[in-house]
Amino acid sequence: PERRKKLKASMLSRGLGENPEAARAVFEKTKEEVANKTMGPAMTEEEVTAKHGPHWNMVRRFGIEQGVNSKGERKFRGVDDHSESGNNPAAERRQKIPMAMVHHIMLMIRMVAMWFPQVSWPDIKVDPLGATEDLKGAYRQIALLAAHVSLCITAVFNPESGTIDYHELYGQPFGAGHAVPNFCRVAEWACRVCRRLLHLMMEHFFDDYFLIEPEFAIASAVWSFRRVMHAFGFALETEKSQLPAKVWEALGVVFDMSAIRATNALLVRPKEARVKNFCTEVDTAVLKTKKLPPSHSSRLVGKFGFLCDTMFGRVGRAGTGALRARQYELHSDSSLTPAILAGLGWCKAAATCSPPR
Repeated sequence: PERRKKLKASMLSRGLGENPEAARAVFEKTKEEVANKTMGPAMTEEEVTAKHGPHWNMVRRFGIEQGVNSKGERKFRGVDDHSESGNNPAAERRQKIPMAMVHHIMLMIRMVAMWFPQVSWPDIKVDPLGATEDLKGAYRQIALLAAHVSLCITAVFNPESGTIDYHELYGQPFGAGHAVPNFCRVAEWACRVCRRLLHLMMEHFFDDYFLIEPEFAIASAVWSFRRVMHAFGFALETEKSQLPAKVWEALGVVFDMSAIRATNALLVRPKEARVKNFCTEVDTAVLKTKKLPPSHSSRLVGKFGFLCDTMFGRVGRAGTGALRARQYELHSDSSLTPAILAGLGWCKAAATCSPPR
């Protein structure tokens, strides 16, 4: 109860905060979740106490900006702060999560092209094609244990009333440490079952699934995957599905297989939006403020690491030494040293100028 008092006072004093647009976006997204019945309706503090007793746990929801979408509109994501609420410090995780990376997809494409050489299949379309599928509201599709609902009462600032709304959450919360392995166990299981039962060349990255098949088989592969996921009870985000194509996107990367037969080459390059978002973050959140705390350095290193996977020879990693050192500093004034500035310049140059891998 004492922690709740502090969080409530902090949220009310902050109001819409430094980014009113993000706060309003979080409020609207929360209303969408309520309408989809992945969260309960808004409750007062007294109503929550009457239902769950005096020791329910309050979790603050805030918004973070995630660059722009394909239409050039600003994107926001709602995050539940389970570190502040005490849930993450109380959690212990020993499970490692397998994650597919860009080079895994490249190997899949290579294997399909090798298994089906055109000379051996002269009358059949055997060029490799790629397709993607995405789970809808992925974390919310994995139920939260009923006994844990009282530990995850989500607090959202209501810009219309100037008060705090409290919601029960029915699925895994984005921001809770245990939510990641809880979801990934199911996502990995579904991927392995589809591979074993349907003999699909497929992999996944959290809730993103990608399939690589020869042209004559790709349509039936996509249909089969969708039907099996429906049978499992999982909802797919059809608006994000990519139909089979020789040039397609996955993990923020463009895979160009259009010339793979003629030139024996696969071209891989980052999406323009990903490069733009990275450079914008460096310019506005670091160079403009002249600050780079270790936590932000860690985030930049991670984002640039994904970009490096699309660079020839992963050459970009050579310039991140100073950023990685800042990432692990325990006591830092967050100021921009000459080495940090040089590293940031290197990263921006590598992201914008490097040829496709």
